[in-house]
Amino acid sequence: MKRLSPVFLLILVLLLSACSQGGSLAGNYREIEHMRLIHAVGFDLDGGRLELSVSGGAKNKQGVTRLSGYGQNISDAMVQLQNFSGKEELYYAHTRFMLCGEDYARSGIFPMLRHMQQNPQLRMDIPLFVIRDGRAKDLLLYAGGEENSIYDVLQVVMGDCKKHGSSIPFSCDDLLVQLNEYGSGLVCALDIRKTQESSPDAQPQDLTPMAAGFGILQQGKLVGYLSADSAPGVGILLGKTGSDSSTITLEGQPITYHITKADHRLTPQWGPGGGLTGLQLSVSVTAAVKEGDSQTAGLSGLEHRFTRRIQDWMEDITRQMNATGADFLNFGGELARMAPRRWEAMPVPWPEQLSSLPITVSVDCTLQFGENQQRQ
Repeated sequence: MKRLSPVFLLILVLLLSACSQGGSLAGNYREIEHMRLIHAVGFDLDGGRLELSVSGGAKNKQGVTRLSGYGQNISDAMVQLQNFSGKEELYYAHTRFMLCGEDYARSGIFPMLRHMQQNPQLRMDIPLFVIRDGRAKDLLLYAGGEENSIYDVLQVVMGDCKKHGSSIPFSCDDLLVQLNEYGSGLVCALDIRKTQESSPDAQPQDLTPMAAGFGILQQGKLVGYLSADSAPGVGILLGKTGSDSSTITLEGQPITYHITKADHRLTPQWGPGGGLTGLQLSVSVTAAVKEGDSQTAGLSGLEHRFTRRIQDWMEDITRQMNATGADFLNFGGELARMAPRRWEAMPVPWPEQLSSLPITVSVDCTLQFGENQQRQ
C-alpha cells in the first residue's frame, strides 16, 4: 500500500479547511467584487503636506476609481483614502505604476521606496515616473477619460518607450539599486498635455501623459532633467536602444532608423598627483536606415549628420552629469573596474571631481541602407 506524502496531506488539509469555512474555494473570489483594484499610486506635496492619489478599475459597472487625499505619512493617507471609498476595500496588489509629482521628487523619494518595501501589497518591480513641472494627482484624476484607467494610458507610453528607445521606464527596484550603488539614478519623466490637442472630441479636463526624457536623482532627490531630445543617448550607453525603428529629422529630412549595434569606451586622463584631469567618452554606433533620402546629401553626408546628432546627445548627457554632479550612468564604476588601484588612491573622491571634470566626446557612426547593405 502506497503512503501519502506529507506535502499532499498538507494540501488536502488546507483545501478541506477552506471548504469548511466558506462552502467552497469560490468564496475567496467573491470578495473581489467588494474591492477597488488600484493600478497606479501618485505622491505629491501640497504646501508641504503629503497628498496621495490613486487610480484603478476598468470598463465595468464599477467604473474607474479615482481618489485623492492627505495624510501625515503614506500609511495615514492610505487610511484616509479608504475612508473615502466606503465599504469597498482599496486593493493595492494590482498596482502597476508609481508616480511622483515634481515637488515630491525634489523633497526625496526614499520614504516612498521604504513604504513600498514594507507594504506586502506593493511590488518593487513596477515602473516609476516623475511628472515634469506638474503633479501626479492631475494625471491620476484626469487621464483616460470616463472609460479607461491610468493603466491603459501608461501602458501605451511605456510600450512606445521600450519599442523606440525614446526613454527607459526604470522600475523602483532599478532605481533603488542605482541610488544604493552609486548615489544617483534616472527615472522616466512625463509631461502632461491636454488630450484635446490630439483628440478634439475629448473632454476639456482630460489629460494625456507624454514621455519627457529622464529625471535625474541624487541621494534620492530630483536635481534636474535630461531632455527628451537627448534621452535616446542613454539607451545607447546602456545598450537599451529599443526593439523598433525610430525617426528623427536631420536638416529637414526625416530619417527612420534602427540601431543594430552600440558600444562605448571610457578613457581616463590621469594627472601626476594621481587624480583625474579629464575623461574621454568614445561611442560607436551602427544603424540600419529603413527610410530616408541618401541622394540629396549623399550617404557620407547623411552619416555625418547622424553622427553629429548622436554627439549632441552625448554632450548633453555629460553636461548634465557635470551640472548636477550626479553619476547617473555609473561612469565611476567603470573607471574603478578599469584601474582599481589608481581609483582607490585618488586624492579627491569621485563625487567631488565629477562636477568640474572635463569630459570630451567622440562618436563613430556607420549607416546601412536595409539590413545588410553597408556603406562602401
